Amino acid sequence: MSHSSLSTLLARILSEICAPWISNIVLFVVFGVHCGQVSIGALCALFTSILPMAWILLLQKRGRVSSHHVTQRSHRGPIFMGIALLLGVLIGVLIWLGADHRIWTAVFAALGFILMFALVTVVFKMKISVHVGLWLTVTGYLAVVVHPLWWTLFALTPLIAWARVRISHHTVLETLGGAVAGLAILTIACAF
Repeated sequence: MSHSSLSTLLARILSEICAPWISNIVLFVVFGVHCGQVSIGALCALFTSILPMAWILLLQKRGRVSSHHVTQRSHRGPIFMGIALLLGVLIGVLIWLGADHRIWTAVFAALGFILMFALVTVVFKMKISVHVGLWLTVTGYLAVVVHPLWWTLFALTPLIAWARVRISHHTVLETLGGAVAGLAILTIACAF
């Protein structure tokens, strides 16, 4: 295997392991355990990760998105709308269940994240990296709220950005945009 093929394979593997839906599962499972609300954490993981990925895969099967990473900017609208709807349902359920305030902060950060990325997509016509942005938001928030060891994973951000550029899913500017948006959401979430 050539060096180029090996680096592309590594980039693809990294893109899958650090995919947004995986990051959200980790966030809410860890938070559920940390807050003593494991079932609520699992419910949040379902609504912010598993169901959105199922929605993406359904749209992919119907030919409305080209990839489970939603690589075309024009395909992001229905994805963002579906995720926002799922977050709305989740918020209603969390009110009924009485979730811990830290879980609420994470859920509202997820909602803010989707709204910010949708706004950038629509207004600036830019497909900033959800992989990079969410990685920064999730690992940074876990580092601040759960344990500082999460900062070690925060440091992988440049490698994730490289992977997204390497497999031609983003430009360097799009990964930088994702980083800026992710850091903005992280800053807002940490203020609560």
